[in-house]
Amino acid sequence: MTGSTASGTSNSTPFSAIDFQEGVLVSNGNTIGSQSATGSLSFSTTTASATEVFGIYNFSSNTWTSNSNIIGGISVTNLGASGTFNIKALQANTGSGVTWTANSNVVGGTVANSIQLSATGTGSFVNGMVSVNAPTSMTSNTVRNLTTNIGTGTTTGASVIGININATSANHTLSQNTVFNLNNTNTTGADTVTGILFSSSTGTNLVERNLVYGITNASNSASAIANGIAGNGVPRHTATT
Repeated sequence: MTGSTASGTSNSTPFSAIDFQEGVLVSNGNTIGSQSATGSLSFSTTTASATEVFGIYNFSSNTWTSNSNIIGGISVTNLGASGTFNIKALQANTGSGVTWTANSNVVGGTVANSIQLSATGTGSFVNGMVSVNAPTSMTSNTVRNLTTNIGTGTTTGASVIGININATSANHTLSQNTVFNLNNTNTTGADTVTGILFSSSTGTNLVERNLVYGITNASNSASAIANGIAGNGVPRHTATT
């Protein structure tokens, strides 16, 4: 979709492959875009308003199971002078008292820049898998080949994050996930690129046997950061790279 001036966030997004509003959901084995080509799904706009683009998005208040989904080939461009743009390939925005189970998903294709953002708003970012509220169990997922040209946010707003547990709820499990080839191409910004970000600080949490590599930040800024696994004061957890 090109030549658009549409904008919107959350369930008002102008571009989402699968969007769930309510109900106990099982969404397994879906294929979105391409694993072998860039731009299989393209969205280009000229808005100055905040906009989010999703592969699979769950805005319900219920338990969600999403296993063995394949997402890639998503290109997003904002030609406007500003505007915060976010790509979230697989996001749970469900309740804090229900569990999101996400196993054996593949986010990002086999080619470089499989999921890519070109924008001007410095608050923009790309996330592979993100949980905003729900206790999450993620095992054996692959997140790869995510690229942006912009974004100076830090922690949960970093320009690229492979797996983003942006939920303060308790009792998360992140095990045996592989995250690689995350890239910010901006050569001057105070950019942050993070493989796995884990923000919960309560309960018993397990972050183990994950493999993170190929985290690239092209910036020459003294404030630029490349993280493998970044935490936020998490008690009672194991973190292994």
